[in-house]
Amino acid sequence: MTAENNWSSEVEIAHVLFMDVVGYTLLSMDQQVRVIAQLQKLLRGTTEFQKGEASRDMIRVPAGDGVGLVFFRDPVAPVRCALQVAEALGRPAAIELRMGIHSGPVFRSRTSTRTTRSRAAALTSPTG
Repeated sequence: MTAENNWSSEVEIAHVLFMDVVGYTLLSMDQQVRVIAQLQKLLRGTTEFQKGEASRDMIRVPAGDGVGLVFFRDPVAPVRCALQVAEALGRPAAIELRMGIHSGPVFRSRTSTRTTRSRAAALTSPTG
């Protein structure tokens, strides 16, 4: 692989869990900061998030009013993570979230995750 060619020559399948906070834009700036901090703390407490971070098989994609978690290698990891998040939120939910899961092919940059993040963001968009 040359400096000009930082791309993996193999297609990988990315498994994306996307979460966004319902009604986020209606919250005050202080509330938005608090809600995102709560969501981040909750995510860091899930087993799947911790496993993904430790194995470096997961990329976090901040999305303003939520987050995308891009898992590689384990197609069930985003499902388990979503279930762990839902359980941690409790009843009634401390934060109202929309969650969706998508899988699709990506090429991963060897030197940076920026391009992977761009593709992952496209996967998580309504039109991606």
